[in-house]
Amino acid sequence: MKKIILLFGFSLLFFFACKKSEPSIGDDIVNDANKIELNLSFFDLKTDQYFPSKIKLGVADTMLIGTYIDELYGNMHSDFMLQYKAGNSFPNITSVDSISLDFYYKRASININTPQKFLIYQLNSSFNDADSTNTDPKKYIGDLIASTIVIPNSSYDAYYYYHSELDSISCYKFSCSLDKSFADQFINADASAFANNDTFEELFHGLYVTLDNSIGCLFSIFDSEITFYYTENGEQKTYTLITNNQET
Repeated sequence: MKKIILLFGFSLLFFFACKKSEPSIGDDIVNDANKIELNLSFFDLKTDQYFPSKIKLGVADTMLIGTYIDELYGNMHSDFMLQYKAGNSFPNITSVDSISLDFYYKRASININTPQKFLIYQLNSSFNDADSTNTDPKKYIGDLIASTIVIPNSSYDAYYYYHSELDSISCYKFSCSLDKSFADQFINADASAFANNDTFEELFHGLYVTLDNSIGCLFSIFDSEITFYYTENGEQKTYTLITNNQET
């Protein structure tokens, strides 16, 4: 019995003699010149999935466009394609006086005082059948139809606009003029092209919008309109296309 107690005592003595503080293990075999100091950085990141097919604005209620530059994690670029609703049949006219393409955005962030150049292309085919999140938008892009310089403002109270399908919204607006020949595709179209959204999308596939050499600026665009100004029987009138809320 005495031998067992003595053996147990030697075991405890050996255990405590060999135990070392875990955080300092290895310090005595690595000199200061070979040590590497590491720092961890954390930040919150909110992401949205993009599927180049029919997306309801109830899920994706804004169209994000621009470039975000992060020193640690690289660059993120976002642009978008959008389609417009079929309205009533286009006016029975042979030409228009002017055309305005308007965009409404809730906010801009990051480099808000830096001029941003928007490029707008007409789509040469429908993107409804796109089946991959890796779809290259270049396959849908046709002619450049407009460009404009925008200096974003991050304040909410600079412009007030009432949208007929939404509540009153404080927002910003920027516009660019389209060549009058843009109206020819609607003027020369059969009335059946305006029967519903599907037939209208065969006539007018929509627009692709991007920023040229954006320097760290993001826009949250929530709506767009194309307004045709024309004269009929001596009276000035307008015809407006608004975005199709089912497809952006």
